[in-house]
Amino acid sequence: MLSCAPAEPGDELGGQSGSLRDDPLELPEDVEEIDYVRAVDQALAVVVASDLATAWRGHIEVLEAGDASCPPVFLGAPEDAQMDDEDALSWAAGCSVDGNDYDGFLTWTTDVPPGETSGSRTLTGDAQVTRGNGDVEFQFDGEASDAVTWTDGAFSYTSSIEGQVAGLAMFGSDSAVPGGFRGNVAIDTSSAGNLTLDANLFLFGEPLLGRFDSIVADLEFTDECSEEPVGYVGIRGTDGYWFDVYFLPRYDPDDGTVDSQAYPYEIIDDAVCDGCGHLFVRNVQIEDVPLVCPDFGGVRSSVTAPAVDEYVLTLHDPPWETE
Repeated sequence: MLSCAPAEPGDELGGQSGSLRDDPLELPEDVEEIDYVRAVDQALAVVVASDLATAWRGHIEVLEAGDASCPPVFLGAPEDAQMDDEDALSWAAGCSVDGNDYDGFLTWTTDVPPGETSGSRTLTGDAQVTRGNGDVEFQFDGEASDAVTWTDGAFSYTSSIEGQVAGLAMFGSDSAVPGGFRGNVAIDTSSAGNLTLDANLFLFGEPLLGRFDSIVADLEFTDECSEEPVGYVGIRGTDGYWFDVYFLPRYDPDDGTVDSQAYPYEIIDDAVCDGCGHLFVRNVQIEDVPLVCPDFGGVRSSVTAPAVDEYVLTLHDPPWETE
């Protein structure tokens, strides 16, 4: 028999991951059978892989598969983009070439200062590229930005995406995100080991471990503890249950603020820097499941950053003329 420790309820807070509840909870039958370490490791791999660098490379790949007339690339933003940026580049199409169907529009900006080792870019639009057999090669519906700086082989990188991203050009069968995602994700990292993840994602395709289809992450590694982040990771089962793993507290439970009361840190009596977190199901602590200790070292070492030359995309050197 599993034992549960309900958190104290906050004022009118409840119903979603990261909120408190005190009503009786009927637990999923497989709650003791799930490999939570593997599930969290896979969830974090998804978040880290969901950056603009990946979407951008997919965009370049579908441009390379086109030609000078399909999709037509031009200076400025299309009317449907509701943007007023004369420096942007765009394509807007409803055309086919070599079995690929291009539909919708994308607009982007890039900035690489001369002589600098840094770059920034944006990508906005609603576009899809489909193969002749119906497979989606590229899909982007939303807005994104990222920036990188390289100094003597070391990097700092930030990325932010909000929208829907999918397609074989970005996420192949060996990707951590084979089906793509819908939602938002922000990444702030560096080769020095800094890493902050803020994500709320619904996954397309096969669920993680055949069980989890959504991820919420609010994690930050600080100088105080290199082995364990502040915050939590939530993964939602296909049955609607949220499984949350709480690590070091982001808020002092004694503060009495809405934020401090919205998370169950007051009932975690051993929140120490040990690399492990406590499992909650719909914010009821599952005491009979061992601590969850993800491979944070592997997650942090897997983070990479794009090279500055990946930020150069102009009409002077279009992708379809690279061969």
